[in-house]
Amino acid sequence: MKLRGRATGMGAETRVRLTHEHNSNVTIKEYNFSRSGNHWDIEVEGDGIIDIIDITNSGKHGCARVQIKDGEIIKTLLAPQCSFWDTPCPICEKDEVGQ
Repeated sequence: MKLRGRATGMGAETRVRLTHEHNSNVTIKEYNFSRSGNHWDIEVEGDGIIDIIDITNSGKHGCARVQIKDGEIIKTLLAPQCSFWDTPCPICEKDEVGQ
């Protein structure tokens, strides 16, 4: 699975993290960084459970917890019912204000 990572310095952020330390079969690679270092490619391989952290510049959280197999999403375990979570986000536990 490939995603575009970002950290704009204005609050927007997209990244992937392991949910549990026992997910040793999951590999997360970050590469192809932009000159500014604010954007990059993320490749996820293996089987396990990961969090996809996705926060907009305005602080809205679209974070999700997914199960992957062979690096592909097979099941969404936790995601917002609408477009974004109410605060605090249950995935990344950040408030929208004062991140």
